[in-house]
Amino acid sequence: MKLLILLFLISNYTLGNERIISTAPSITEMLGFFNEQYSVAAVSTYCKKPKRLCKKEKIGSMITLDLEKVIALKPTVVMALKLNNTSEINKLKKIKIKVLELSFNSLDDIKKSFQTMGNYLGKKEKVKEFIKDLENELHLMPIPFRAESFAIVIGAELSHGKISSVTLAGKNTYFSDIISFPGHINIFEKTAMTYPNLSLEQLIKKNPERIWVIQEKIKRETKKAWINLKYLQAVKNKKIKFITGHHAVIPGPSTITLAKEIRESF
Repeated sequence: MKLLILLFLISNYTLGNERIISTAPSITEMLGFFNEQYSVAAVSTYCKKPKRLCKKEKIGSMITLDLEKVIALKPTVVMALKLNNTSEINKLKKIKIKVLELSFNSLDDIKKSFQTMGNYLGKKEKVKEFIKDLENELHLMPIPFRAESFAIVIGAELSHGKISSVTLAGKNTYFSDIISFPGHINIFEKTAMTYPNLSLEQLIKKNPERIWVIQEKIKRETKKAWINLKYLQAVKNKKIKFITGHHAVIPGPSTITLAKEIRESF
């Protein structure tokens, strides 16, 4: 009897109150942080964590949104990434579906997104907890005797076993914000693009003193190709670091874990 009453209450909470649709892994992980497993109606196809939420109905993503399924689920809110291409968001707004837009480019964006979601869910204390933990981790970063130039690689192309081009994180990214917090300088801070793609020759010309390769997965041959670039001072001086894992590329609650790993890699 007690079990039936509990299931009834959960059903009422899910169907009668919030019915949230998440359109991105970062958003789903934030909803997990806020313990919203019962109010989430559907998630992005690309969600991996937390598993209890990623078992929910799938609606594609903001690029490949299944609009008919979204309408059928009758959401109280769709939580979406703030993108330059707003066509899908405009479609939702046109049919009177509430959209909560969130951004994750910089550390400030991440903090603001936590505040926006936390305010919506009525969980301001959880927001304070996240921001406090993130700030504490950043302030533990070692202060350098002098600022060193660095590059953050989030992707690399190989040709015949050698690196031919790289995708980098520019100045206005949370990757760069974390590493530059103690005073280091992103060597590509003046690049107009957020994630510029450069040839290996262009990277060699800049010759950063430190390199972080941050990706979800790094193949053994790719890592070997990096280690072989002895003419890069970061490699020569053993100041190239590799950080991998799902948490390394999904901004949100796991940004604290990424900051900790970067700190420990100095």
